[in-house]
Amino acid sequence: MTAWRMSTEGDFKNRCKTCWLRSHDCYCEHVKQFKNLCNWEIKKDQLIKTQNTIGISLEIDVCIYYHFMEIGRSANTAHLLEAICASKKEDSFPIHCNSAIFGNSKEEEILLDQMRPIDDLHGKRSTEDITVACVMFPSKESITLSTYIDNLMDNLSNQSSNNPSENHKINSKVTLRLVMLDGTYPCSRRQLKHLTKCCTLPGRGYALPLVKLRLDEQKGCQSAITGVMYQPGRDKLCTYQACIMAIQQIVEHIHHLNTIHAENNTTNSHETPLIVLSSSYQHYMTLCKSLLDELDNWIAFILKTKIKFGKSKPKFANKEVLHFTPSESLSKHLGRELFRTPILRN
Repeated sequence: MTAWRMSTEGDFKNRCKTCWLRSHDCYCEHVKQFKNLCNWEIKKDQLIKTQNTIGISLEIDVCIYYHFMEIGRSANTAHLLEAICASKKEDSFPIHCNSAIFGNSKEEEILLDQMRPIDDLHGKRSTEDITVACVMFPSKESITLSTYIDNLMDNLSNQSSNNPSENHKINSKVTLRLVMLDGTYPCSRRQLKHLTKCCTLPGRGYALPLVKLRLDEQKGCQSAITGVMYQPGRDKLCTYQACIMAIQQIVEHIHHLNTIHAENNTTNSHETPLIVLSSSYQHYMTLCKSLLDELDNWIAFILKTKIKFGKSKPKFANKEVLHFTPSESLSKHLGRELFRTPILRN
């Protein structure tokens, strides 16, 4: 956090260290009100224990891997997510969030150890608490989150089958940590290159686990901040939005796996593990929608307080962004006459 400490000195000393806005524009009270409205009845660490079932308790954590140049930027969306999803485990939120800084070797060592393959976790068995981490980045080498979950469940099942005395009686506690690269895309690529290189160093020797969102390859996805900042490509979203969409896709796929498990259970089939989340499927879906709405509220706030003014001119570099325009709520603040869809050059 050296970059942040430097930015809070001199002209920046009046900024809030949580929301990164100036004291008179502090957004922290809004975050507090939002969290108070989210009154989730969450029953943690409750595993469904049956004689012939592999019960896997899965918690979803997020680690914001900041590029140091992002620290202190008022328009950064990742720090808002970090403020909402507290890192303390006693917090009732079903999603927890912490952070690491690009270049902090101690924090990076922890992340790299969590990225090891399941069968390379220093002999840890599936009965123990384990944390597995994957990096969100859209690349050719990345696999979808549903494929990653399938592979993770297969590996855990294989580990349990290697212990005949405990087969089909395992209650594993797994924390899935999504590592979100936070920075401009040139900066994020440098972060990715650094992590990839670290994974190949002596003592490691494994591939960096890369995952991506499942998006329409033709249409892509509209960034929530379109109209405030430029969207550089169809699959390039702000960190906050990409993270919530990732959690949605993870929970949806786990719900699908649990449905299959319930169907198989009627025929005494135990090939698919039962996965127990820290909250129900409905709670997660409602929470994710509320979090996306809160992002919209935050964007409206920074426009209203003139922290950002929005974009009124097209940018020809956005050749892949065909028809994305601001959301209805943002258009009210920007004024429809102020923003026109970028006109693509032939």
